[in-house]
Amino acid sequence: MLFSVDELSIWLLYFVLPAAIFVAIAIPLFRWSGRRGWFGPLIIASVGIGFPFYIYPVAWSSQLIVEWIMNPQGILGGLAQMIALSIFLCGAITGAGVYAATMSRLVLAVALGASSALGGVVLIIADFPEWSLIAFYIFWQISVLTAMWWWAKGERIRRRADSGACIKCGYDLTGLRSPVCPECGDPVDPRPGPGRGAFGRHAKEMS
Repeated sequence: MLFSVDELSIWLLYFVLPAAIFVAIAIPLFRWSGRRGWFGPLIIASVGIGFPFYIYPVAWSSQLIVEWIMNPQGILGGLAQMIALSIFLCGAITGAGVYAATMSRLVLAVALGASSALGGVVLIIADFPEWSLIAFYIFWQISVLTAMWWWAKGERIRRRADSGACIKCGYDLTGLRSPVCPECGDPVDPRPGPGRGAFGRHAKEMS
């Protein structure tokens, strides 16, 4: 067998299950932003579901890099450096994929920042329990999904404003002369044309 039963259980629990949950949340967030098409969800699904499969080649490559460049002294130090580099590379690969789908520099920065922070924690602690790997992965996922939510919210507002809709409820404001959305009561820019909903709650202050 390629994996023992225990190794397969750890792989499924630590990597496959969290990856599936990540994709199940990230794709609806992408759709909620107003983006359409198949490219974005396909990229997110590829890097999300693909994570449990490319983590081992990345770990193997990281071990070679650590042994070749850093030439560590002692097994513990070399292992910590290898895991830290693996975390950063896996986070960078997945973050680059999510960036390709969203084109959000915020999402990319958070993905790289979270990966660097977790790699730094591994180097500092060095000796940590195996179960902490799933905690690291979940922390990374929460960080990136939070950035994706922030991006999706801004993208949703921008698209509604550009189409002349109310940014709060999406009601079409075409032909409306009232400074208040008749659907939700949110203040809007009374001037006609695209972007009139962009003022939202700040319409009174900006008029």
